[in-house]
Amino acid sequence: MNARRLGRRILLTAWLVFCPLAPYVVADPPQQERVLILRPEQKEFEEPIRVMMEEWEYEGDFQVELFKVKERTRVRELRRVIQRIKPNGIVMMGNSSINLYREYQENAEPGTQFPPALAVMAAYVREQIKGIENVNGIAYEAQAASALPNLRYLVADEVQRVGIVYSDNLREFFDQQKESTKDEQIELVGISLDTTKGRVERRISEALKELIEKEKVDAIWVLNDNPLLERDLLRWGWIPSLNEVNIPVLVSIERLATRFGKVGPFAVVPDHTRLGRQVANLVTEIWERGWVLREQQKTHLPHGGYDFKYNMALIPKSLKLDDRTLQDEWVPINEKRRRRP
Repeated sequence: MNARRLGRRILLTAWLVFCPLAPYVVADPPQQERVLILRPEQKEFEEPIRVMMEEWEYEGDFQVELFKVKERTRVRELRRVIQRIKPNGIVMMGNSSINLYREYQENAEPGTQFPPALAVMAAYVREQIKGIENVNGIAYEAQAASALPNLRYLVADEVQRVGIVYSDNLREFFDQQKESTKDEQIELVGISLDTTKGRVERRISEALKELIEKEKVDAIWVLNDNPLLERDLLRWGWIPSLNEVNIPVLVSIERLATRFGKVGPFAVVPDHTRLGRQVANLVTEIWERGWVLREQQKTHLPHGGYDFKYNMALIPKSLKLDDRTLQDEWVPINEKRRRRP
C-alpha cells in the first residue's frame, strides 16, 4: 500500500478512536472510484484482468465494471454504460475496444468530458490511439531486436534473413524493425500488401512463396497484423503456405501456434501477468493525480517483457533445435506434446 493511502487510513482510524463525538457519528461509506474495462471475449484477456482485479481488491479503492465488446456491439450500448456508471477511468483492451471507444468519442455531445483512458493489448497502440482524447497506451507487440535473436539461438541452422509479410499500414513499423536488427546482423526482408484490393489470401501465399523460394529467407515472422489475420486469410493463405515449410515460423499471437491456429510452432507473446500488474499500477497512479494523465498520447513500454513459447506438435521433424536453449529459454504451450525423434 502506498504512503498516501496508508496515511489517509491511519488518520481516519485515529479520528475515530480519539474524537469524543466519534461514537455518535454515523459516516457514509467512502465512495469508491469507478473503473470501466472494455474487453473482447477472447481468453487471452482473462489473465491480465484477473491480475488487475487482485491488485485493486487488495487496495480496496476501485469499483470495477467489465463491458464485453463483441463483434456486433454498438456504440449506443457503450454510451448507456458510461452514462450509468460515470467511470473515473477507462481501460480499453484490444483493438476492437479502442475502435468502439473512438466511435463513442466521435459521436459524443459537444462539450463532453472524457475520463482518462488506457489502451492495452492492442497491436501498434501508438497508431491506434491517435485521434482519441485523454488517452495513454502500453505497447504490446514484440520488438525484432529481442524476438529474433532468441529464435536464432534456438535454431541450429543460421538465422540471418527473416521474411515478413505485412499490410501497408505497418510500413513504418517494418522500417523501424529493419533498422533495429542491423546490430544483431539480422536482415528483415519484407513484402507489403494492399489489403483494399481483392484476393488477399492468394497474394499472401504468393508473397510467402517469394520469400521462401526466391529470397531464401531463414525464417518467417508473422506479425500481429489484424488486416492480414482474418479467419479466411488464415485458412486459405497462411496455414496452407506455411504448414509444409522446413524453416522456423515465429508468430506474435499464441493461438496461432496452437492446433487451432497451426500457423507456426514458435510464438513470442507479452507476459500477461506482468502486463496486468502494470495496468493496475498505471491506473492507480492516474487516480493519485486526481484522474489526470501526466502526458497525453504517451505510449508506455511494457515492464514485463515477453514469453517465448513453442508447440512441439507443430515443429517439423527436419528442424534442428538447440535442446539446452529450448529447455532454458522457451516455454511449452500447454497442448498434447509429440516426442521429437
